[in-house]
Amino acid sequence: MSAPIPEGFQPLATNSPYNTMAGPWYSRVTDSQLVIGLRVARKHCNTSGRLHGGMISSVLDVCLGHNMGMAMALRNNPSLNPAEHFATGSPGGRIATVSLNTNFLGAAVEGEWVECHAQVERLGRRLAFLNATVATEEKTVATAKAIFSVLDPST
Repeated sequence: MSAPIPEGFQPLATNSPYNTMAGPWYSRVTDSQLVIGLRVARKHCNTSGRLHGGMISSVLDVCLGHNMGMAMALRNNPSLNPAEHFATGSPGGRIATVSLNTNFLGAAVEGEWVECHAQVERLGRRLAFLNATVATEEKTVATAKAIFSVLDPST
């Protein structure tokens, strides 16, 4: 029997075939931030039994992208309910990752719960700058700085 998903987390709504294959992902809305959670499964691990660096990068990219989409949606509609927006699986606009600079600081192993928290530092008309952290309950696994491109500035 696998460990339970922490309270407040729900399955992440996603329209992405990659995210569906890589998951299962979970999410929890706090104010206007979406926290991404993942129970590390064997399929997420490298040959050393630790969360694969590529999967850590995926966790970061998913969390950063969803939080950027939320920032875009809130910029256009300040009265938007973040929980309702995230439940749709819609990113909030067309975006693309330009740069994802990742610092791998620790490891997570099969069965551990990891969470990713992201902050939008600046959301411009064409570019956005964000930071994120992936951590277990006891340690930081990775940090990242990212730049995203707004592909449709009208959103």
